Formats: sequence, C-alpha cells, structure tokens
Amino acid sequence: PERVDYLEKLMGQSADKHAKEIQSAKDLQTTLQTTVSQRLDYIEKMLGDSADKQARELAELDRSFRPTIASLPQRMEYLERLLGDVESAALKRTHVKEEMDTELAGVRSALVMLPQRLDYMEKLHEQDLMKLQAADDQITRDLLPMLESRTEIEERMRQFEAHLYDVANKGWWC
Repeated sequence: PERVDYLEKLMGQSADKHAKEIQSAKDLQTTLQTTVSQRLDYIEKMLGDSADKQARELAELDRSFRPTIASLPQRMEYLERLLGDVESAALKRTHVKEEMDTELAGVRSALVMLPQRLDYMEKLHEQDLMKLQAADDQITRDLLPMLESRTEIEERMRQFEAHLYDVANKGWWC
C-alpha cells in the first residue's frame, strides 16, 4: 500500500509536471504561431504593396513610352529618310572634292609655270636695266660737252674777274 501510494504520488507529480510542460509548450507554440502569423501578414502586405507599386510604375512607363513607340512603317520611313540624307551628304562631299581637285590642278599648273614666269620677269628686268644704263650713258655723253664748256666758261670768268680786280686796283687809265 505504501508503495502504491508512493507510485501514485510520483505519477501524479510527474503527470502534473508533464501537464505544465505541455501547457507551457502549447503557450509557446501559440505565441510563436502568433509571431509567425504576424510576420507572414507583414511580409504579405509588403509584397502586395511592392507588387501594386511595381504594377503602377509599369503602367506609368507603358503610358509614357507608348506615344514614342513608332510603327514599323514609320520606322522604315525614318531610316529611308536618314539614308537619303547620308547619300545626299556623300554626293555633296563628292562634288566638293571634285571642285577642290579641279582647283588644285589649276594651282599645280600655275606652280609648274612659276619658274618659267620668274625667268621671263627676270629677263624683262635685265632688259629694263640695260635700257636705263644706256639712257644714263647717253645723258652722260650729252652732258659731258656741256660740263666741259661750263668748266671752260667758269675758267674764263675767273680770268675776267681777276683782270677786273687788277684793273680796279691799278686803275683803269693805266
């Protein structure tokens, strides 16, 4: 009887202890479930908000880009117009290059002729110098007799002045 009482008491204590532990585990599980549930709700809300926000942003982008998206025929027309501009620019460059080549050929031919023209100008200059020298020589020949006669006249004038001086000093009656 004592042993049975002891066992019943021990079992009761053990059962009470187990009941408390089970209740504690249930409370902890309820708390964890509440925490997990709250966390899941928060995550779902954030994901929902994020998804809604992304959907709004995509719709806004779609609205903002839709007017700029051109149809295939419009794009082809743009490319053809662009290609035409490129071809036109290439033709203009070709035309300008041809004009520059023509002008360059003229400059080159003038440069080729430059030594010949320079020789011609030097010959003309030499001829002009020879003509000037000849004219100078002729003037000198023409003036030389005049200078000689002037020198002779000046000599006679000195002699006459000297004679007049002598006459003035001696008297004219002598």
